[in-house]
Amino acid sequence: MTSTTDGNKRWHEVGAFKLLACVTILAIAAVLIFRPDALPIREVMAKDQFAAWVTLLAAFIGFGAIAYQTSKGFDHLIASQKNQAEIDRLARDEQAERDREARMHQAAIARNNILDDRIAKRKALAAALCGELGAITLAINISFDAVKMMIIVFEHFGETKLGPNFDVTWPMPKIDPIVYKANIADLGLLGPSTAGDVVQIYQLVLTARPPIENSSLTGTMASKMFGAQHEHLKKWVTSSYHVQQRLLSQLGDSTEDPGPLFFMNNPETIAATEKTTTASGSSLDP
Repeated sequence: MTSTTDGNKRWHEVGAFKLLACVTILAIAAVLIFRPDALPIREVMAKDQFAAWVTLLAAFIGFGAIAYQTSKGFDHLIASQKNQAEIDRLARDEQAERDREARMHQAAIARNNILDDRIAKRKALAAALCGELGAITLAINISFDAVKMMIIVFEHFGETKLGPNFDVTWPMPKIDPIVYKANIADLGLLGPSTAGDVVQIYQLVLTARPPIENSSLTGTMASKMFGAQHEHLKKWVTSSYHVQQRLLSQLGDSTEDPGPLFFMNNPETIAATEKTTTASGSSLDP
């Protein structure tokens, strides 16, 4: 860029010199036309080399004019090239900015599509698990009547041994949690807290129940055993409703998430935590 500017300056200096020479020649020509009797002019014209000098001067003027026009042409060409280069640069910058915005827009669309897919999968999974848990909970609730009746029957036996032929199998309905088994890999969509509660609540359904050896089991022992299991299942039903509410909150409706199952089953932990927080806060006060 600097060399081009220096070259332009030199061309302008040469052009100015040639213009001055042309003006000088025109002045001499005017004197010859209007004052041909001037003494210095006649002496110059009388010399033999006058015609040669005049021819050389005319050639110099002609070449000077051509050089001046060429210089102007190069100046215009350089200016045109600079202008075109600037236009091309602005066009490239504008196109690059448009391409960047288009890529950002496409990336945002892709992220939104991925997020929408995850939300849709999470909602579908939460709805399916909630429906399955509801069905399991209903089946266990129905079995409670049979359990209460068996407790009363065993109490009547007292300390009498039931014997090996007496069936003391827990009347738990046979349940195959197909929704849970088919979507174990996708439980993470629910979030770590809800997924952990779902796994915990399904353990009752998935736990194997070996047959009970009742050859030496008395009626009182069986009654207490069934009573303990009945209380355990009642707590499980309450926990199941809690987890179902957590799953319903994943659907985006007005249902609020009641929080982790651990805090529902251990309310003393919440009280201790709140007490510790209060004490810690009061100790930090000035």
